[in-house]
Amino acid sequence: MARAYFIYGCPKESLETIQETIDLIREIKPLSTIFYILDIFPGTTLYEEYKKIFKVTDDIWLKRIEDIMYFETDPKLSEKSILEFGKKLRATYYEMLPEFVDSISLIDKKELYPMHSDFLSRLAMTFDHGDYSRIESMKKKDKIAEKLYKKSLKYHPDQRAYLGLGIAKQKSSNYKQSIKILAKGIKHFPNDQKLHLCIGISYINLREYKKALSYLLPFQESKEVLPYIENCRRAMDKFKSK
Repeated sequence: MARAYFIYGCPKESLETIQETIDLIREIKPLSTIFYILDIFPGTTLYEEYKKIFKVTDDIWLKRIEDIMYFETDPKLSEKSILEFGKKLRATYYEMLPEFVDSISLIDKKELYPMHSDFLSRLAMTFDHGDYSRIESMKKKDKIAEKLYKKSLKYHPDQRAYLGLGIAKQKSSNYKQSIKILAKGIKHFPNDQKLHLCIGISYINLREYKKALSYLLPFQESKEVLPYIENCRRAMDKFKSK
């Protein structure tokens, strides 16, 4: 993904300069960002100025310190203001991110379609159960992921996209729709264990245990699949005993 790195807490940092950073983010539309607070390191002008102002030498590194943050040396900046700047940058970025995702434009060349599909399904995963799924302030992550999975499949069959959509339908208890999607995926990826397991789980939820077993038994040696096979058999035995 296109990732942008930003350093804040620089000399003369203010709400105005933070807004300039936000404006730049809106312009370049990165799909991932990392924000750092400015550290002072040897070999830089800031470091030489720091030594002169505070009358220290390189021996400072003999002390138990990990870094020297610039704002700690600038009376015009405070820890509270720097933390607020970082909070504003991250919160605003997460608010804008869905818009950036919608604005993705991919080159329309058929030879690139498989890569487009792969990229979009991977991006969907970050909202589904990756890094972005853990951002509480970001709204409708599941909808963003579902939209990306569907867009992925418009370019090329993708195992990850079929699985993501199938699981999404399971989460909303729409097991029949989940089965329909996963069955399409299995046609393209007949030996994929995850797709078979997922469709088996959907059939289990519909209490169609024989159908579930037809998808699970080919992978009965798998430690991941075996418990579901045993659950099916117990349910079928219980039904026979009635």
